[in-house]
Amino acid sequence: MTLTTLTFLMILGRCTILIYLVFCVPILLTILFFIFKNDTSLSNSNRELFFKNFNFGGHRGSPEKAPENSIQSFAKAKEDGCDLVEFDIHMSSDGVALIMHDDTTGRTGNLNLKVEETKWEHLEGIDLKPVSNVTAKIPTLIETIDWCVENGMKMLFDMKNDNLILMEMVAEEIKKRNIYDRVMVSSFNPIVPWRLKKIDPRIITGVH
Repeated sequence: MTLTTLTFLMILGRCTILIYLVFCVPILLTILFFIFKNDTSLSNSNRELFFKNFNFGGHRGSPEKAPENSIQSFAKAKEDGCDLVEFDIHMSSDGVALIMHDDTTGRTGNLNLKVEETKWEHLEGIDLKPVSNVTAKIPTLIETIDWCVENGMKMLFDMKNDNLILMEMVAEEIKKRNIYDRVMVSSFNPIVPWRLKKIDPRIITGVH
């Protein structure tokens, strides 16, 4: 192979790469955009109502006055003037959505069990470690939503994993109560809000 031929092939290779970058990459990005694009228009009005008159939020309730992520902690947050409570959602091995920050119960409870590998009948018996002489149990998601609705509290759900069954349960609870303007669902994992929008585009979502 002569030097001239080799030079020609090198130039041709570079031109091929340039053509690919100029034409193929934008097409690929456009395709990906429409695949992963979610319709946010249906949740925009809900988002406006969610943030209307919003003042203070309680992270896991009021964990300095009651065990974190408990109904008692949420009640203390309300007493402190909060109009929103943030809480973390996990699911037991038998499919019960519950409120717990960690993957295990050892830090906040009197037993150390792995949440996703334990049935609810065992988790509901755990005593959360007292805070300021306040005792509590692990609440379910349904119990927590019911309390928040009854007490006029807005909610920030922190989804701890991208379990599709759990996301469908969350979407169903929001839908059947029609509380789209009172709940935001957030996660560190961007897959969670994307999937939730696919399930129900009316749900307000976020990434943190």
